[in-house]
Amino acid sequence: EISECLVGSEMCIRDSSHSSKDKKEVEMIIPYLNGQDLPVWFDKYSIPVGASITEQVQRGIEESDMVIFWVTDNFLNSNWCQMEMKAYISRMIQENIRICIVMDDDIEIKKLPLFLRDIKHIRRDHRSVIEVAEEIAGIIKHM
Repeated sequence: EISECLVGSEMCIRDSSHSSKDKKEVEMIIPYLNGQDLPVWFDKYSIPVGASITEQVQRGIEESDMVIFWVTDNFLNSNWCQMEMKAYISRMIQENIRICIVMDDDIEIKKLPLFLRDIKHIRRDHRSVIEVAEEIAGIIKHM
């Protein structure tokens, strides 16, 4: 299963290799972040017809300065998301890229890979997607 991904142009924000099962929630973040002058690239809309999805996603991973992981059970059970998470952990260690983690309310920190457990994360806390997007935007602007 291929995740839907966000990548920004200047800041290169790339989303949560969230599971495509969580796509509706993540899609709601895009207009909010764009409206905050945080350009976001979303593969569903930004990968041209006929282009290789895998190549475009790999390019996004390589070119991004930041990733937002939208962590749900679907995310943790997705092989594709696990692959992207490993790529970003490697980049975090080698290149010090920024990682923003949004954790669903029922996810325990111990479910994350060891190297991501130390990163301060955002909890959904039963908030709306827009409320979480507001927090994400504030964090990105102050990074």
